[in-house]
Amino acid sequence: MNKQQLSKAANYWIRKGLTNRFVLAGLAFLCWVTFFDNSRLISQVQLDQDIALLNEQKQEYIDKIDRIDDEQAALESNKEGYVREHYFSARENEKIFIVSE
Repeated sequence: MNKQQLSKAANYWIRKGLTNRFVLAGLAFLCWVTFFDNSRLISQVQLDQDIALLNEQKQEYIDKIDRIDDEQAALESNKEGYVREHYFSARENEKIFIVSE
């Protein structure tokens, strides 16, 4: 088959398909669902992207909470060491030397 015969065959099937009422109804339904419906396809894709972003943020906050819980547990177990390091507190008869790097 040459190009002219292929284009004639394609035109025939296009015309036949576009005049079929079921094909037209299907195309109308797809257009309606994609562009005009309240739960249209475009908004569904955007909502899926938003959900993915929110799940990532949720995981970041869960990790942050875990880190803070670990720090709090370390602080509870060694309060004196924390106070000595951060507030430079000393016992009686004890000197503190601050060495900076």
